[in-house]
Amino acid sequence: MAKIITLSRPLPLPQIEVGGEAVEFVPVSSAAEIPTGALAHISTAIDPVDAAFIAGMPEGQRLIANFGVGVDNIDLAAAAARGIVVSNTPVVTEDTADHAFALILGAARRVGEGERYLRAGKWSAGEVPPALGTRVHGQTLGLVGFGPIA
Repeated sequence: MAKIITLSRPLPLPQIEVGGEAVEFVPVSSAAEIPTGALAHISTAIDPVDAAFIAGMPEGQRLIANFGVGVDNIDLAAAAARGIVVSNTPVVTEDTADHAFALILGAARRVGEGERYLRAGKWSAGEVPPALGTRVHGQTLGLVGFGPIA
Protein backbone atom coordinates (compact mmCIF):
# COMPACT_ATOMS: atom_id res chain seq x y z
CA MET A 1 0.00 0.00 0.00
CA ALA A 2 1.41 3.39 -0.98
CA LYS A 3 1.97 6.22 1.42
CA ILE A 4 -0.02 9.27 0.28
CA ILE A 5 1.10 12.88 0.26
CA THR A 6 -1.31 15.43 -1.16
CA LEU A 7 -0.32 18.43 -3.27
CA SER A 8 -1.97 21.81 -3.82
CA ARG A 9 -1.16 21.41 -7.54
CA PRO A 10 0.70 18.88 -9.70
CA LEU A 11 4.45 19.21 -9.14
CA PRO A 12 7.44 17.56 -10.87
CA LEU A 13 8.36 15.23 -8.02
CA PRO A 14 10.43 12.05 -8.35
CA GLN A 15 9.11 8.61 -7.58
CA ILE A 16 10.32 7.73 -4.09
CA GLU A 17 9.98 4.99 -1.52
CA VAL A 18 9.94 5.30 2.26
CA GLY A 19 10.55 2.18 4.30
CA GLY A 20 10.19 0.06 1.18
CA GLU A 21 6.76 1.53 0.38
CA ALA A 22 6.02 3.76 -2.61
CA VAL A 23 4.97 7.34 -1.97
CA GLU A 24 2.03 8.52 -4.06
CA PHE A 25 1.70 12.27 -4.67
CA VAL A 26 -1.96 13.19 -5.14
CA PRO A 27 -3.02 16.69 -6.28
CA VAL A 28 -6.17 17.96 -4.52
CA SER A 29 -8.17 21.14 -4.99
CA SER A 30 -9.86 21.09 -1.57
CA ALA A 31 -9.33 19.59 1.86
CA ALA A 32 -12.39 17.37 1.28
CA GLU A 33 -10.39 15.53 -1.41
CA ILE A 34 -7.58 14.58 0.99
CA PRO A 35 -7.78 10.83 1.58
CA THR A 36 -7.91 9.59 5.15
CA GLY A 37 -4.46 8.39 6.08
CA ALA A 38 -2.59 10.90 3.91
CA LEU A 39 0.65 11.72 5.67
CA ALA A 40 1.19 15.34 4.66
CA HIS A 41 0.02 18.15 2.40
CA ILE A 42 2.45 20.08 0.18
CA SER A 43 1.49 23.57 -0.93
CA THR A 44 3.18 26.25 -2.99
CA ALA A 45 3.58 29.90 -2.08
CA ILE A 46 0.68 30.86 -4.35
CA ASP A 47 -1.76 28.28 -2.99
CA PRO A 48 -3.48 29.38 0.22
CA VAL A 49 -3.82 26.94 3.08
CA ASP A 50 -6.26 28.96 5.15
CA ALA A 51 -8.14 28.17 8.36
CA ALA A 52 -11.08 26.68 6.44
CA PHE A 53 -8.80 24.36 4.45
CA ILE A 54 -6.99 23.27 7.62
CA ALA A 55 -10.27 22.68 9.46
CA GLY A 56 -11.41 20.44 6.58
CA MET A 57 -8.29 18.26 6.62
CA PRO A 58 -8.85 14.72 7.93
CA GLU A 59 -7.76 13.76 11.41
CA GLY A 60 -4.20 12.48 11.55
CA GLN A 61 -2.69 15.17 9.33
CA ARG A 62 0.59 16.16 10.95
CA LEU A 63 2.45 18.21 8.33
CA ILE A 64 1.88 21.01 5.87
CA ALA A 65 5.07 21.53 3.84
CA ASN A 66 5.41 24.66 1.73
CA PHE A 67 7.28 24.21 -1.55
CA GLY A 68 9.02 27.58 -1.26
CA VAL A 69 10.83 29.84 1.16
CA GLY A 70 8.02 31.47 3.16
CA VAL A 71 4.85 30.36 4.89
CA ASP A 72 2.75 33.50 4.32
CA ASN A 73 0.13 31.43 2.49
CA ILE A 74 -0.52 29.16 5.49
CA ASP A 75 -2.66 30.03 8.50
CA LEU A 76 -0.10 29.17 11.18
CA ALA A 77 -2.51 29.66 14.10
CA ALA A 78 -5.06 27.26 12.58
CA ALA A 79 -2.32 24.69 11.93
CA ALA A 80 -0.98 25.02 15.49
CA ALA A 81 -4.48 24.64 16.93
CA ARG A 82 -4.77 21.26 15.13
CA GLY A 83 -1.24 20.19 16.12
CA ILE A 84 -0.05 20.32 12.51
CA VAL A 85 3.60 21.17 11.94
CA VAL A 86 4.35 23.66 9.15
CA SER A 87 7.63 23.55 7.23
CA ASN A 88 9.12 25.19 4.17
CA THR A 89 12.07 25.00 1.79
CA PRO A 90 14.44 27.48 3.42
CA VAL A 91 17.24 27.62 0.85
CA VAL A 92 16.60 27.87 -2.88
CA THR A 93 18.95 30.75 -3.65
CA GLU A 94 21.26 28.95 -6.09
CA ASP A 95 18.37 27.32 -7.97
CA THR A 96 16.48 30.60 -8.22
CA ALA A 97 19.59 32.43 -9.42
CA ASP A 98 20.25 29.69 -12.01
CA HIS A 99 16.71 30.03 -13.35
CA ALA A 100 16.99 33.83 -13.42
CA PHE A 101 20.08 33.55 -15.64
CA ALA A 102 18.37 30.96 -17.83
CA LEU A 103 15.46 33.35 -18.33
CA ILE A 104 17.79 36.28 -19.04
CA LEU A 105 19.67 34.27 -21.69
CA GLY A 106 16.47 32.83 -23.14
CA ALA A 107 14.81 36.23 -23.46
CA ALA A 108 17.89 38.02 -24.79
CA ARG A 109 18.63 35.33 -27.39
CA ARG A 110 14.95 34.72 -28.25
CA VAL A 111 15.25 31.00 -27.49
CA GLY A 112 11.48 30.41 -27.32
CA GLU A 113 10.95 31.95 -30.73
CA GLY A 114 13.72 29.80 -32.23
CA GLU A 115 12.37 26.65 -30.60
CA ARG A 116 8.90 27.26 -32.04
CA TYR A 117 10.47 27.90 -35.49
CA LEU A 118 12.32 24.55 -35.37
CA ARG A 119 9.34 22.54 -34.10
CA ALA A 120 7.15 23.97 -36.84
CA GLY A 121 9.58 22.50 -39.40
CA LYS A 122 10.50 25.90 -40.79
CA TRP A 123 14.28 25.24 -40.71
CA SER A 124 14.04 22.17 -42.93
CA ALA A 125 11.55 24.04 -45.16
CA GLY A 126 14.19 26.72 -45.75
CA GLU A 127 12.20 29.56 -44.21
CA VAL A 128 14.07 32.58 -42.88
CA PRO A 129 14.89 32.01 -39.20
CA PRO A 130 14.01 34.51 -36.49
CA ALA A 131 16.63 37.02 -35.36
CA LEU A 132 19.19 35.71 -32.86
CA GLY A 133 18.43 38.44 -30.37
CA THR A 134 20.86 40.41 -28.23
CA ARG A 135 24.33 39.23 -27.21
CA VAL A 136 24.73 38.85 -23.47
CA HIS A 137 28.49 38.31 -23.53
CA GLY A 138 30.31 41.47 -22.50
CA GLN A 139 27.17 43.19 -21.22
CA THR A 140 26.74 44.60 -17.74
CA LEU A 141 23.97 43.26 -15.56
CA GLY A 142 22.84 45.04 -12.42
CA LEU A 143 21.18 43.00 -9.70
CA VAL A 144 19.06 44.70 -7.07
CA GLY A 145 17.59 42.86 -4.15
CA PHE A 146 17.34 42.56 -0.40
CA GLY A 147 18.10 38.87 -0.09
CA PRO A 148 20.90 36.46 -0.93
CA ILE A 149 19.60 35.65 -4.43
CA ALA A 150 20.66 38.99 -5.93
